[in-house]
Amino acid sequence: MKRIALFSSDAAALYKKDIFRIMGLQEGFVIHFRYGVEHFSVPLADFKKKIGTDVTIFFAHGNKLNTPIAQRTITNVPLREAQIIAIDEKTDTGLIHVYLKLKGFVNCNFTFVNTNDQPPQKWVLEIDVTNTPSTSWHDRLTAIKSEFVNQLFYKLELFDDQHKKKEEPVYSAKQFSSYYQLEDESQYLLDIAFFDTSPTASENSQKLSISTEDKDALKINAPRLFDVGARRDNRTYSLFTQAIASKEGYSYLNFESLNTDPSAATSGPLPNDIQLPFEISKNKRRSFYFALYTVLAAISVGYSKLVTDKSDIKGTFDLELLCHTLFALAIGLFAFYNLYRLFNKK
Repeated sequence: MKRIALFSSDAAALYKKDIFRIMGLQEGFVIHFRYGVEHFSVPLADFKKKIGTDVTIFFAHGNKLNTPIAQRTITNVPLREAQIIAIDEKTDTGLIHVYLKLKGFVNCNFTFVNTNDQPPQKWVLEIDVTNTPSTSWHDRLTAIKSEFVNQLFYKLELFDDQHKKKEEPVYSAKQFSSYYQLEDESQYLLDIAFFDTSPTASENSQKLSISTEDKDALKINAPRLFDVGARRDNRTYSLFTQAIASKEGYSYLNFESLNTDPSAATSGPLPNDIQLPFEISKNKRRSFYFALYTVLAAISVGYSKLVTDKSDIKGTFDLELLCHTLFALAIGLFAFYNLYRLFNKK
């Protein structure tokens, strides 16, 4: 089976950062690759017709720029499947921008269709694939960890407050980017899986720093800097959105791994990080409940007026009237209590 493959290498820190983010972002997120026209083995006109096509992302390590191309030994490791959702050619920079919606992690047996069309000569090409079995995140990290020495990887997934439904990233075709769309005054759960590439016996101490661009819009119930505590681990943290005054608000969560061992060569911030963008809109459910409880409160007041009028007319307070009074009070208490819950900020 023929399949389009896109490769990113270890020739520059920026390319390795692309691989780091590919390994850390949730399915459905869109990542961005850039290629020169000369990097395509597939005819560009044909490639532009591939929108909607599934592809495989590879990490090509051994692409040392100080070594002549003919002498480079490249190892190509399949990482994830993705879907091409946009292709944008820019004549001013001479680049082809490819936007890929991430799918599952994959390992596959493959061969190059043309032995002359492969990294480091070409970086977007067709391969022959005999199988595409899905695999685990830690399996793919194990395959590349030798190229990311003493690096703390993490995989981020966002869920609703019941931990049952994943929050799917939203793609903006105008901005060629993905973000999470949340509602204000709501709670979510952030799952983080950790994989430290340091040797088991190493004394390296890895920490993760989490910060937010706008604490008035978004807060996470986690220390700003904390020890991971193991080479592999899983944690879950609560994420809270605050009330916003405008129709929409925006914020980022910034994740940065740190090596705090002063004796280590890589002590301090590690080169790879992830930023998660968020768009926060008004909570529609909250607006609905506000309208509902307001109507119930009005009904309670109106019903109470009818009850008191009836009492004045009859001049007595019988059992039937007592039941109507209690019913009006129950509606009123229910409505006003829930309105208080909606607006109480303490």
